[in-house]
Amino acid sequence: MNKLKHILSIILKSLIYIITLLIIIILIPACPLIVSKPDTKTIAQRIESFPSGQLPVEKPITIYWNENLVPFIEAETDEDGAFALGLVNAHLRLGQMELFRMIYQGRTAEMAGPWLADIDAALRTIQFDRNVDEMIRLQTDKTRLWVENYVRGINYYKSLKYDAPFEDEFLNLDTSAWTVHDVYGVARLLSADLTWGVYAQFLSISKEKDWEKLWAEYLKFGQKSIPSYPTGGFNGMMKLIDEISKSGSNSLVVGSQKTSTGGALMANDPHLGIFTPNMWIMVGYKTPSYHLVGFQIPGIPFVGVGRNMNIAWGGTNMRSISSHLIEPDSAALLEVEMRTERIHTRWWFDKEIQIRTTKYGPIISDLKMFESNNQIVALQWLGHDSSNELECFLAANRASDFQQFRDAFKEYKVSGQAMTYADNKGNIGEVLAYAQPLLTDNNSYTQLIKSFDNSVVSVRSSYQLPFAYNPPAGFIASANNMPFETDIPIALEYSGYNRMKRMADICTNSDSISIETLKVLQTDVWSDISLVLRDSLLHVVNNQTTQIEKSFPEMWKEFTTFNGEFHKDSRAALVFFMVMYQLTTDLLPLHYTSEAYIKLMKNDNNWLKAMEAIISKSDAKTLAAQLYTAFKKAQKDTDNHRVWGDVHRLEIGPFISRIPVLGKKFVKNEMPASGTTNTLMKTAHEFTNEINSTYYGSCSRHISDLTDPDANWFLLLGGQDGDIGSAANADQIELWEKGDYIQMPLQLETVRKLYNFHVTRFIPAN
Repeated sequence: MNKLKHILSIILKSLIYIITLLIIIILIPACPLIVSKPDTKTIAQRIESFPSGQLPVEKPITIYWNENLVPFIEAETDEDGAFALGLVNAHLRLGQMELFRMIYQGRTAEMAGPWLADIDAALRTIQFDRNVDEMIRLQTDKTRLWVENYVRGINYYKSLKYDAPFEDEFLNLDTSAWTVHDVYGVARLLSADLTWGVYAQFLSISKEKDWEKLWAEYLKFGQKSIPSYPTGGFNGMMKLIDEISKSGSNSLVVGSQKTSTGGALMANDPHLGIFTPNMWIMVGYKTPSYHLVGFQIPGIPFVGVGRNMNIAWGGTNMRSISSHLIEPDSAALLEVEMRTERIHTRWWFDKEIQIRTTKYGPIISDLKMFESNNQIVALQWLGHDSSNELECFLAANRASDFQQFRDAFKEYKVSGQAMTYADNKGNIGEVLAYAQPLLTDNNSYTQLIKSFDNSVVSVRSSYQLPFAYNPPAGFIASANNMPFETDIPIALEYSGYNRMKRMADICTNSDSISIETLKVLQTDVWSDISLVLRDSLLHVVNNQTTQIEKSFPEMWKEFTTFNGEFHKDSRAALVFFMVMYQLTTDLLPLHYTSEAYIKLMKNDNNWLKAMEAIISKSDAKTLAAQLYTAFKKAQKDTDNHRVWGDVHRLEIGPFISRIPVLGKKFVKNEMPASGTTNTLMKTAHEFTNEINSTYYGSCSRHISDLTDPDANWFLLLGGQDGDIGSAANADQIELWEKGDYIQMPLQLETVRKLYNFHVTRFIPAN
């Protein structure tokens, strides 16, 4: 016995030694992060480090900078303009671009270690660049020259052997030359189908009893939306994609008959992950083909939200179905393609994975994070087909009227965007930039897994889908809601109606919408859906609340007088949320036995939809007793915290600030946050009674008055510069808090007047 104890003791000590050694090996590379800080750099220093003078260009180029490092490029040829845009992107955001590139390639474990190996397996299985070379082959000469010269600008900057920012070195980012393939690969990554997240969650539930009933109920909740125009491992990958893809947003266009300016107005509020640098960069440029200002995603050379001399454009993600899950037949499995991928892992051993691909698409049920009741499931995604969204957006950037704008998206496929439009003649419109996949049997369109004989056989193009032009209402409000009622659903789930309804209510009740109106809307934190839920709850419990009123008088007063505004200084918002959190946490398990489904119902706005259904079926006495218990549990939360902003925080920092403990030192700003997941100023957060930080939501703002080419205002939650030591990395946060904007004019005389902090000039090297 003693001998056995001795042996076990030796084994235990050996294990402790090995574990300690492994921890040391893993932490040694992180020592610079622990003990050092990035060098601070002024805006003047950052501009000084940007190239100037003789460069490989055809004609002279001028770049005007403002004090926030926002550039406006003036070039005499398109090729030179694209080259300068590549230089600017690389100087300000090369680290971010390299990060995007490594993500689409499935190389996140090379940056952050073995914890991300499963995410890489999912990214490699999806294979975002599967058909990129064919997309490149089909591009027009105009697009080819634009993209090639943009890449040339990136690589020229890289050839200068610049000093890599601190965080770039820490993340072990790729230093190889960029290619046109990389531009298209990043574009495909940012076109990921948000439906995948729903599929992944329900594949894990599908092994449970009555999962079909839960699926049907979830679809019912998801379809609760107000149409703009009534006409009759994988989870980890999806969390990553949600934060870097165009997965949210508000967009509002108002026609000339309803504005104080007598012309059309546009306001855009894209929703993305909250980081410094921002997912967008502010740019302006004038070349023979392009004259515009707006938001660009670094690494993709078009303006996604912006304005040219004639039109303005924006959009919101429709959460559209661009993929279907298919159970392959035996014949397809016999013809399966097998490939081996090697995942290189920082601080750990590399691993090899086997990936199977059928004629329908990759077999995703082979991934660890899928539990699909032992079914073999393939993913059929339109993103694996040939299409050229980059060329579509470039055409939209050049458009001068609605017909040209609509034509630009004729061949567009993924991801589905409700693109809004306004022009300098007072017109407004909306185009669905989306190809809708059609099945052999569209009656089973929302079935979770389709049989092999019911796969995608064709598509409806953007031209075959509804569009809007100068609707009678005089405005178009879009917020991830159902854009049009169609015979085949566009999405499995839409966002809650609150944001779209708020914009619609304001515009319906006014014929004098102004720039100030739009600015106020972009900071609006009113939640109609919360009030509806509170009022329906009070209606059901009716006169059964005496015990609650006596036991918790202050909380009851705040709860019943809550006006729907989630302002950071609101105590009523805090009380409402904490009570509803406790009530929801208690009631969901009484109505659902699936823990996975309960977890799903606590995501995003699902709890509001679920509770609305539960409350409507409850009797007054039972619900009043449950509400009393919720107040009792919430009392501790409301005693420990005074107002909404005490628990709801806005924490802004670079990607490395997300690293537990060590990353905290790189947080740029931490402050109380107004808003919630369903307010116009969206500050999404976990459904919890603990202190939380918003991780996703309103991160940029745009407003344009189409009567004046210089009346364009933009802002980033963060700053222009990706170098976290730069003064321009987070200099716009203060402006964000104040509700201010940065003007981005189009006319060159105004640009030269306002963007005179520094002027960079290039001349041909020969």
